[in-house]
Amino acid sequence: IKSSGKVSYFLAIFPYIIIAVLLVRSLTLEGAWTGIKYFFEPQWDKLLTIEVWYEAVTQCFFSLTICFGGLIVYSSFNDFSNNIYRHALIITSLDTVTSLVAGCVVFGVIGHLAHVTGQTDISKVVQSGPALTFITYPDTIAKFDFLPQFFSVLFFFMLFLLGIGTLIGIVTSVITAIHDQRPDIARWKIVISVGVAGFCIGLIYITPGGLIILELLDYYGATLVTITLAVFELFTFAWIYGVNRVCKDIEFMLGIKTGLFWRVCWGIVTPITVLFILLVSLVQYKPQNVPLGYNALGWCLYAFAVLQLPCWAAYAMLQKQGLVWWERCKAVLRPMADWGPEDPTKRSEYGTFIDEYKRQ
Repeated sequence: IKSSGKVSYFLAIFPYIIIAVLLVRSLTLEGAWTGIKYFFEPQWDKLLTIEVWYEAVTQCFFSLTICFGGLIVYSSFNDFSNNIYRHALIITSLDTVTSLVAGCVVFGVIGHLAHVTGQTDISKVVQSGPALTFITYPDTIAKFDFLPQFFSVLFFFMLFLLGIGTLIGIVTSVITAIHDQRPDIARWKIVISVGVAGFCIGLIYITPGGLIILELLDYYGATLVTITLAVFELFTFAWIYGVNRVCKDIEFMLGIKTGLFWRVCWGIVTPITVLFILLVSLVQYKPQNVPLGYNALGWCLYAFAVLQLPCWAAYAMLQKQGLVWWERCKAVLRPMADWGPEDPTKRSEYGTFIDEYKRQ
């Protein structure tokens, strides 16, 4: 555990050192400030397009690994009274600052590329997706007049560390889920099995059509699925379990009363906003620029992930024997009898606390 903790500290901190070095270097390049100005210069008309909001939401989800299971897994290792309120504010703020700094690094280098190539329109230099990371940025670094090999190694080493750090969170959630369901299987066997399976599946990305598969899985299997599941999660969190109950749980754990701002955001603003973005995105859907069969495969992948929600809901209802269907619906939407803190003393205190809340 101690060694894994040290590795986590290294994976979390060292990329910031590399980003700082790259930032200093990018700011000293000719034309860098032109690119940074383009990065911060708002295009207000874009706010009226759903694509911008869709990309913003997905960026937040990917950046914070929301709806990927990692946050839930990591939170299970916290102390019961761990100040999640403070940590949530720190992490989201730090994530925003990191994105802005990384944007300055990227667009500073892109501005330099525009200067070197004599291109006055920055938008014609910028490429989206993997092309920005693996074509535009390396090509620009290669044009450095000072230690281009050194900065190339730094850049790709940073990408490697960030990838490993992200992968640890996602894979840990898979391993933990399997181990919780099958505690009789040794954890190291699960780790090796998941690692080998992931490696074998990942081999498809190095085939000639690997980038096409990557784009399909990114859009249909990750982004679209994540937003869809997020909508159901948000409505379950805010309207079925209830914002008031969540706030009472936070009060019991931390002794903090949640303000009106968070209640409105959790209960109204966030669920409705994400639902609106999802619906408009589906209405304005355009097939990916790949053969039709690939898009059909993408929708099959999306259906496989999303249809598990109603299937498991039906299974849970069928498990409630001796009840009519509407009573089964109510039963599966209520917390289970063993819901609450794991510690028996805390569970008893929690039950008393909730009973008092219901009587109010």
